[in-house]
Order: sequence, then C-alpha cells, then structure tokens
Amino acid sequence: MRSLNAVIGKEFKEQYRSGKIYILLGVFALIGIMNPFITKLTPVILEKLSGELADQGFVVGKISANALNSWEQFYKNIPLGLISFILMMGSILTKELESGTIILTLTKGLKRSKVIISKYFMMIVLWSVYYWMCFGITYGYNEFYWDNSIANNIEMAAFFWWLFGILMISALIFVSSMSGSGGIVLAGTGLFYIIMVLAGMFPKIRKYICLRLTDGVEILKGTVSVEDYLIPAVIAGAVSLFMLILSICIFNKRRI
Repeated sequence: MRSLNAVIGKEFKEQYRSGKIYILLGVFALIGIMNPFITKLTPVILEKLSGELADQGFVVGKISANALNSWEQFYKNIPLGLISFILMMGSILTKELESGTIILTLTKGLKRSKVIISKYFMMIVLWSVYYWMCFGITYGYNEFYWDNSIANNIEMAAFFWWLFGILMISALIFVSSMSGSGGIVLAGTGLFYIIMVLAGMFPKIRKYICLRLTDGVEILKGTVSVEDYLIPAVIAGAVSLFMLILSICIFNKRRI
C-alpha cells in the first residue's frame, strides 16, 4: 500500500511540475465563468443590434435570460473541458515508455498493476476537481444572477456527465496499456467516442448508449426523468471497471 501511495504522490507531483494542473484549472474555470457571462451578455447584444436588424426587416422580440439558459451553455461548453483534459493526459503512460523511466520504476519491484491504478486514480481525482469546480462556478453565478430552481435535477444531470468523463478516462488508460504512442492513444480514445455516436444512431439501442449521459439539458428541462439515465449510468460504470481490469491484464503481459 505504501508503494502505491508513493507512486500516486509521484504522479501528482509530475502534473504539478509540468504545469498541466494550472492550465486545466484555467480552462475549466474559464468555462465555468463563460456560461453565465454569455447568457447574461446575449440579450444585451441583441438589444443593441435590434435597430440594425429592424432596418433589414428582422424583428427582434424581447429576450430574457435565466439560469436554464446558462446551464444549456454549460453542457455546450463542458465538452471543451473534457477534450482539453484528454489531450493533456494522452501521453500519461506512453511518455514514460518512450523515455524508459518506467523500466527503472519496475526494476525496483513496483508491480505493473500499481502503475496503471496510480495513473487511473490520479486522472479521476483531477477530472473530479476540474469538473466540479467548473460546475460550482456556474452554479454560484446562476444563483447570484437568477434562480437555479428553474432547472430540474441539476446535481444528477451533472453527475451523469461526470460519469461519462470517467468512462472516457477508462478508454484512454485502456488504449495506453496497449500502445506506445501518444498519438495512437488519442486516436483510439476518439474512436471509442465515435463508436458510441454511431451506435446511438440505432433507435432500439439508443437509450442504452453511454453517450446519452451527456444529454443533461433534457433532464434540466424535465422532458425526461432521471430514471431514464440509470441504465446507461450502470453500463458506463461497468464498462469503466471492465476496461480498467483489462488494462491491468494487458499491461502485465506487455513486453517493455
């Protein structure tokens, strides 16, 4: 257990020294601020442009903004945060394989399974901090400017999106366990996402696809119930665990 804690601590130190923590904190904080800012600014811009649009034959009615509009912006923008996170973490294992530093670690008696677990745990912790910080910033501004009670099941909608992020992290670590190239890892993770998109095109299985967890706006509007997302959530959790176990098995047998 001590060796695992030491490796996890080492992973966090490397993220700190590389500056990735500060970059991603800035990205997610910016997204959190942008959501209410864009919502607050849009009616003002349209009101100022209404005169010019009227001269061209376009009539702009009175536009009001509320917390639900801001949450819609949140779910439009948070994919940018996840993409930034995946790009930053794409070489988390391959970089050590290419440099050979991981060989020194393994020769000291550290089990390969702990290498995978430490990197997986570190990514989940960082993803959780970034994501919920972004959520908290948007929630706070929405409560200050408007009223969050206009949206339904805000926390559950956010939880489902967070779980989808865990699924993508699992896909990243799974591809990393097989590949020695950061580019291939990113391509493989992207392919996993594309497969979900294509599978969602079939109506009979669409409601079971994990990609549905990203449809948080539907929950907020009350057009669907939280219960409709429980099956995709369970599948996402099971697939994430399966990919982690498979990653450990593959990496244990991999020639380094």
